[in-house]
Amino acid sequence: MANKNKNNSVSITWNQTAGATSYTIYRKKVDILGLDSYKPIASDLITPNYVDKSTVNGANYSYLVTAKNDIGKSEQSSEVLVDNNKTTIQLITLLIGFLILVFLTTFFRIRRDKSKSNTIKGPLNKTA
Repeated sequence: MANKNKNNSVSITWNQTAGATSYTIYRKKVDILGLDSYKPIASDLITPNYVDKSTVNGANYSYLVTAKNDIGKSEQSSEVLVDNNKTTIQLITLLIGFLILVFLTTFFRIRRDKSKSNTIKGPLNKTA
């Protein structure tokens, strides 16, 4: 589990692995392109918790953990994402603005077209 703290740090906790003598934590910065890769940020941890104090305000991170003992290293844990929602909020705001613009453009186009259809063009023929 990973939780963003008020001071821009992230607290990470996980379940202990039977027989593990130490743990390594990996982190990657999550962006829209998804080009970053995991890098170890802490190793030889004995307790199943860690506070990442090297995070940057406004960035989203993904973490995973491996366990180690005398035999070797375990498979990687599942990813845990820490999302500060800043990017999500910006995208939602842009989408709402776009939808309002489309609505207003359509509304005024319909009103303009409707007002043009009420006018009579061409000569009138009178019959007696």
